[in-house]
Amino acid sequence: MSKAMSRRNFIGVGLAGATIGLAGAMSACQPPAQQEASGNSASGQARGADHEGGAAETPWLGEPPVIAEEDIAETLEADIVIVGCGVAGMAAGLGAHDAGNDDILFMESLPSPRIAGGVHAGVNTTLQKEGGMTFTDEDIDKMIKSEIVLSSGYADERMYRVWARESGAVLDRLINLIGEEGYESKINTYPRASYDQKELEYFTEGEFPVGHNLGPGDSNEPCITLETALLEEAGAQFVFDTQATLLEQDDQDRVTGVIGKRADGSYVRANANKAVIVTCGSFGHNEAMVEALCPQVSGLGIPCMNPNTTDDGIGVQMMLWAGARMQAGPVAVMTKCAYLVPQPVPFLIVNNNGERFHNEGTSNFAEYNYVINQPGMTAWQVFDSNWAEACNDMGIMTWSNAYHVSEEQKKEIEDGCVRADTLEELAEAMGVPVDTFVATVERRNFLADAGHDDDFGLPIERLRATKIVAPPFFANESEGGNIPGFGVTLGGVCIDERMRVEGQDGRPIPGLYSAGNCTGRRFGSAYFQSICGMSNGFAATHGYVAGREAASL
Repeated sequence: MSKAMSRRNFIGVGLAGATIGLAGAMSACQPPAQQEASGNSASGQARGADHEGGAAETPWLGEPPVIAEEDIAETLEADIVIVGCGVAGMAAGLGAHDAGNDDILFMESLPSPRIAGGVHAGVNTTLQKEGGMTFTDEDIDKMIKSEIVLSSGYADERMYRVWARESGAVLDRLINLIGEEGYESKINTYPRASYDQKELEYFTEGEFPVGHNLGPGDSNEPCITLETALLEEAGAQFVFDTQATLLEQDDQDRVTGVIGKRADGSYVRANANKAVIVTCGSFGHNEAMVEALCPQVSGLGIPCMNPNTTDDGIGVQMMLWAGARMQAGPVAVMTKCAYLVPQPVPFLIVNNNGERFHNEGTSNFAEYNYVINQPGMTAWQVFDSNWAEACNDMGIMTWSNAYHVSEEQKKEIEDGCVRADTLEELAEAMGVPVDTFVATVERRNFLADAGHDDDFGLPIERLRATKIVAPPFFANESEGGNIPGFGVTLGGVCIDERMRVEGQDGRPIPGLYSAGNCTGRRFGSAYFQSICGMSNGFAATHGYVAGREAASL
């Protein structure tokens, strides 16, 4: 008989913010798994139940639930149990399948696999080679150096090295899988920009042409659907509408399975003969965890772009209850603050006081950090009637490709703006101080004519291309006037190069693997990447490796 937890080290969260006193205000935000009535454990004493401090010191973690044996309605068994059916989880299943093990059980809180948009970063794929792109060791070193610098050293370079070694083959596998059903994939940010992005822009995520769209548009739907069908046909079990609740361990601390709670309130035990792989994703909808672990979005509540409210942090919590080590430092978030014309297209941006406040040649992800500190946490993008021609002439590289405007897009964007024939009328329509706004526009135009942006250093050719001189004039508010938000959290427990979850001593916890957004040390304080698609690139690559490694036990 296994036991849910042991009495050794509970958790040593290496994060100063984790001890914020939020117990009272945030207790209601804990997932249902943490609010079970006490009773006899389903499989013995809960690990950490008698530890020093515990939930009082880390209120977002709470205590592991105590589940009575008689409440477990069904016991299932597989070699590998995968918790979560998103990009990382399905890739883990595929990795195990390709390694020759189809005795897999998936547990997912939603009624079907998780399908979300996203670009996958990978190097030396067949698609890249067919396009004439081959990345040398030195090229890869340059990419990784750029990412580690952007992370301020918080990222674990081992995670990037695994990605660099494995991502080409993993993406080839996925591209071929969907290609057999007629879906075409493409490489984002290719052809490459015709200019030096680092020289002309403060921040770009299109510097390296490694992002792949798998199938039509920005969607993982074909990939996830076809992985599910392949694995189901091979014999994998899928247990949907079941919220993972607690990892189980034996007397040697090996993880032996997971207990999940079904929609009807009953429990199911999934025993794992080899390993459990936790791929539960973000904790973006757990307010207590966000407040404590992501201070950079503290105070915003949950303006989460991700609709999956089941991203409640239970994956991270279960692994910590099992003795895992939490990453140090702030947990990264994928922030967003967008205008109708995507950055780094550098049209004038002003705050609610009508003032320019930064170099506009940045990205939608990084724009959040600027705007969140402005009055009302909002800003306006402003341009004149020549804006579409300016975009097409500049050909600025965005996260997708060089930005060009069709007639249809031109009409759609202009219809989404406020417009006026004079700057004074535009300021009134925006609700910003008229005199200040007019002075801001005149100052920016003056600097363009003078030959240098003395205020914020926007390259002169960009400043001149975005002068505001020809009526009618247009403006649109960030996020349609809503507070800028974040999509997902991007951090959690520490893992090693084989995707094994590390314990407090840095050694792997037997039988426990993890991948995706519940793992830590992949980014800095935010998702600011020079490599487009790293979140999904990590999830698919690390998930595949985790499945392959678990199958080899």
